[in-house]
Amino acid sequence: MNQKSNYIKALSLITILLWIGSSIIRSTIGFTLFEIKDQFNLRNNIDMHELYYTITTYINITFYVDLFYILAFLFITILFLMNSNKLKKTGWLFISIVLFYLFSIPEIYLILNDIDLYYYNLHSLNNTISDGSLHLFKQRYILDIFKIVQPMSFLSHLAIAFFMILKPLDKNES
Repeated sequence: MNQKSNYIKALSLITILLWIGSSIIRSTIGFTLFEIKDQFNLRNNIDMHELYYTITTYINITFYVDLFYILAFLFITILFLMNSNKLKKTGWLFISIVLFYLFSIPEIYLILNDIDLYYYNLHSLNNTISDGSLHLFKQRYILDIFKIVQPMSFLSHLAIAFFMILKPLDKNES
């Protein structure tokens, strides 16, 4: 890899790690509104002010999560274009790119869902949460498809970070 490629790889790694960290913070904030018994249910003792504050904080952090993911997508794409002829020699890069693009599909869907959530929240009046905002927020935590895809996506991005750091399957030219 040349110098420019190493810079792009470093930027990709940094944005992926920032995405992972901000996703953890966002999920932690989101989980505070739920009680876990047999199923995920919204807590019964939530007042409207706490609900509005938590979802607004969640949406504000979501902006950064989505921004870091879009930047990671851009840097990974540039890295792929710069090194497309070297993928046989760098197995870690090939696996990283395949994992990233495979899990980009649900992540892009979730980003579009986040945009809808942000839009509904803009139209909330007097520090109240609209039914649309609450529905989109609950959908992320209650639907079974998101319960499966989000952890898989998170783990795949952790694997990508490890691949970029450790560089396994790198063919040395001797």
